[in-house]
Amino acid sequence: MAPGWDADVLLVGDTRAGIAGGIATGVPVLVVATGRTSRADLDKAGATTTTAPGLLEHAAPADSTDES
Repeated sequence: MAPGWDADVLLVGDTRAGIAGGIATGVPVLVVATGRTSRADLDKAGATTTTAPGLLEHAAPADSTDES
């Protein structure tokens, strides 16, 4: 597991303010670089992980559960 991802909560956002909120509360932050702010600037702001919108298309559906 990546550093910072061992929490029950994950904040997903696309702004420096979202990153600041996650850092302030100790929540890991996944930032989706939508183009409003550069990926480099989001990384500098302290995002736990930054991704591009297209990469989320391969994520599991929100209603799927892993019962293992």
